[in-house]
Amino acid sequence: MPGSAQEELLLEPGRVEGVEASSVVSDNFKAAYAATEHLVKRGRRRIVLLGYDPTTLTNLDKKRGYDAARADCGLDADLTVVVKEHDVARITEAFQQFLNTGTRFDSVIATTQGKTTIAIKLLKERHFRIPEDVGVIGFDDTPWSELLSPPLTVVSENTYDMGKEAVRLLMEQMNREEAVEPRHIVLEDEFLLREST
Repeated sequence: MPGSAQEELLLEPGRVEGVEASSVVSDNFKAAYAATEHLVKRGRRRIVLLGYDPTTLTNLDKKRGYDAARADCGLDADLTVVVKEHDVARITEAFQQFLNTGTRFDSVIATTQGKTTIAIKLLKERHFRIPEDVGVIGFDDTPWSELLSPPLTVVSENTYDMGKEAVRLLMEQMNREEAVEPRHIVLEDEFLLREST
C-alpha cells in the first residue's frame, strides 16, 4: 500500500554499509512482516517478538519487519523481548521475566530455532494452549517442526539455494582475471503454515 510503514522502512535486507563484498542473504524484513501480518489476520493483536538482538543485522531486519507490520495493521503494543545473548539460560530468563510481568499477549514470533524451542517449553509449562491461547511462529524449519503438537508454523530460510548461490558467486570471482563487481543477492524465505497459529 502506498505510504505504508513497510515501504518507508524497507531497506536493502542484509546489506552491510561500507562492505564491498558479494553476499547472499534471506529477506528477513519481508519474512517478519509476513509473519506479523499473518497473525493479525488470524485475529491476534498483541504479538511478542522474542529474541531481538539490536547488534545483529538479521535481527535488525526482523525487528524492522515486525514494526512495519504493526504500524500498517494498527497495532500499538511493541512487545519486543530483547535477548542479546544466544545462551539458553539467558533466553529462558528473558522470556520468563516477560511472562512474570503479566503483560497480555496472544502470540509469539521467535527469531531463531533455539528461541522457538524455549518459548514453546515455557508456554506449555505455564499451561498456555497453542494455538487457542497463544499462536506461535518460529524462524527456521526443522524435521521436528511438523512433529510437534500442534505442528509448528515457521519461516524457513532456503539454505540450499543460499549455499548454491554463494558457491556460484565465488566460482565466478575465481574464474575471472579482472575484478568482479560485488553482488548482493536477497532470497525470499518460505512461510510454512501449520497448526500453531
